[in-house]
Amino acid sequence: MKKLLICAALVIAPAFANAGIVDSALDSIGIWHGSRAEQPTSHSSSDVLAQIAAATSQGSRAAGYQNTSYQGRKGYHGSRSYNDDQDDGGSGSVENAVTVPATGTIEVGFSPNRSAMNVALHVVKASTRSLDIAAYEFTNRRFEKAVVAAMRRGVQVRIVVDAKENVDKAASIAGRLAAAGAQVRYVDDAPLMHNKYLISDGETVGSGSANFTLRADKQNHENFRADWRNRALAQQYQADFNGMWANGHPWR
Repeated sequence: MKKLLICAALVIAPAFANAGIVDSALDSIGIWHGSRAEQPTSHSSSDVLAQIAAATSQGSRAAGYQNTSYQGRKGYHGSRSYNDDQDDGGSGSVENAVTVPATGTIEVGFSPNRSAMNVALHVVKASTRSLDIAAYEFTNRRFEKAVVAAMRRGVQVRIVVDAKENVDKAASIAGRLAAAGAQVRYVDDAPLMHNKYLISDGETVGSGSANFTLRADKQNHENFRADWRNRALAQQYQADFNGMWANGHPWR
């Protein structure tokens, strides 16, 4: 019995390790691709924030990011590390949370019935000038197609991805989007770049638990929301994105 369990573990482990590749392959051949055609949602957008990238030059320092060197599968090489059960006692510099007024319309979606990913796609499809994307796992083909279509409409796309989940990962769509014209950078200044959010035209934010993957779209319990036309909120996300962008490494 013990030998049987060991053999099963050896078979199952690689499958989980390459789950992104499986997701990508299933999506490309149409499995779990959904039975209903999604109708694009049109949202009008006002002018892009004139200062959308003003924080870029100082964002890295302001956010306290570390300059590190990505070492492939060896992973994070920052100056500090923490155990999950370690209590820092509240020491060190901690930025205060920011409160902004709720304005505009809020759209929410939940998976596993695909509506969470549809909210993210609505934000991409509504973009007219700029789209900034922060992604951890990044393998969803529907999302890739929507971003490519946005670039063909003239939308300027910037993408920040987690290094370990995307560099040298065949399933990641980051490289293909870079080849299609997106500006892509990867970050390794923390153990994970675990963000999943979108900033559209400097005024709309999409964010939630859902990675841009097929599993998040179809299998997992996930959420995603869009705060339409809330510039004050978008400015906060823009400052965070610009900090990561300034400290990121160009896609190679």
